[in-house]
Amino acid sequence: MFDGSTLDRVECRVDEFFEDGDRGKHLPLGLRVWVRLDGHLTPPQRERLVRAAERCPVKRMIAGDMKEGVVTREAPPL
Repeated sequence: MFDGSTLDRVECRVDEFFEDGDRGKHLPLGLRVWVRLDGHLTPPQRERLVRAAERCPVKRMIAGDMKEGVVTREAPPL
């Protein structure tokens, strides 16, 4: 990937979050996207990849009507 670093695998998980008692009734307040990056990467490389995921055009389209939008974070290694 960069300077001998490797990115072996990328895994994503999406969690919805709602007001208490609203699950299944309304649009969620937002989504949390967890990105797991497996490989030998430096912290700045990991941050750069998570920032790239944050700018995803599909994510921006989905987030349009959600009060708290879509939040992307790096998930801890397994």
